[in-house]
Amino acid sequence: MFTKQEKEKALELYARTNSVKKTIIQLGYPTKSTLFNWIKERSAKPKPRRSYHMPDRPSRQAPLALKLTTLKRCFEAGEDVSKVAKEIG
Repeated sequence: MFTKQEKEKALELYARTNSVKKTIIQLGYPTKSTLFNWIKERSAKPKPRRSYHMPDRPSRQAPLALKLTTLKRCFEAGEDVSKVAKEIG
């Protein structure tokens, strides 16, 4: 079993050399299959999601109550959709 530091060192060296063979020869560890597994694990980690929320701009998301009222006006009361849309902005 390898320590976290050994694993990180091997992956760092692999990133510099871009060679599994050179990494194994220089460090004396791990096996080829182990290093390939570490490389695969590292690339499989999910990347952080970007937030596209602009904090300096107001949210364009309408409150749920407004949405429900709008739906009732259009589909239950039969008001014109474009008229209601213009009215609520």
